[in-house]
Amino acid sequence: MLPLITGSIAFDYIMRVNGRFTERLPTPLHPGFSAAYATPSLRRAFGGCAGNIAYGLRQLGDSPTIMGTVGDDFSPYRKYLRSLDIDDTYVKTIPDIFTAQAYIINDDDNSQLILFHAGAANEAHQQSIVDLPTPPPLAIVSPNGREGMLRFGRELAAAQTPFIFDPGQAIDLFSGEELITLMEQCTWAIVNADEFAALEKTTGISRTRATEMVQALIITYGENGSEVFASDTHYHADAARLGETQDTTGCGDAYRAGVIHGLLRDWEWPRIIRFAAVVAGAKAVHNGGQGYCITAAEATTHSEKIFS
Repeated sequence: MLPLITGSIAFDYIMRVNGRFTERLPTPLHPGFSAAYATPSLRRAFGGCAGNIAYGLRQLGDSPTIMGTVGDDFSPYRKYLRSLDIDDTYVKTIPDIFTAQAYIINDDDNSQLILFHAGAANEAHQQSIVDLPTPPPLAIVSPNGREGMLRFGRELAAAQTPFIFDPGQAIDLFSGEELITLMEQCTWAIVNADEFAALEKTTGISRTRATEMVQALIITYGENGSEVFASDTHYHADAARLGETQDTTGCGDAYRAGVIHGLLRDWEWPRIIRFAAVVAGAKAVHNGGQGYCITAAEATTHSEKIFS
């Protein structure tokens, strides 16, 4: 079983507005404010953190297994996963509930407003790592139902399975004590700059202390690249631009797929984060969290060219 991807599986409703959010929002924001935007375009796409990461890994030639909870409306997504040869054995349907839904609005600055209805993802704790026939060699705990993330962290640590803690937009669901426990349980942690600021504020731990708790801490900065802190080493990689950015939805998940691909092969950290940047760059020039195409060989070639 290679590797295990836990996290949300969602339908994404992706919209774009003409202009910029900052042109219409009152400054400062006040209680009772109202801001309405016309959205000339609307697309429904397959998404969710686990779905997006698994898609990226399949593009790179890996064979991920997804563990997640979905609703009665999941049938077209399941058919799609199977068309990609992604193992959906541990995608569990919860009756009488919707699959998670994300409503994503982009503006001309590539800023985003996201409304997320967790739906069936809140039932992730109904599953267990113990149910797997063999422990996976590597896993990721990405944004999901709160109780499910806590359970997977405990169980992966108990099984001594190396895993990435990726709190993402779920970071506000946890107390400082819970976040510290997850950091102590995981092998690696990935957050963006805003998420790390929230981690610092909620836990009171510094970047130096966070680095001491894990084998590697990766912080991403969108178009400003990413950096990894591992022991006494620090590496930075610029963002990889493969064309004009169309949609940033799912770029972080594509980056994580690149990281997992590298970890499975015991690459050194500079190579991993440069490779991951290229996978994220390939996603950025396409709409939606999935649908882009890049092979591991192509990503390696781009990485060597861009970062030479």
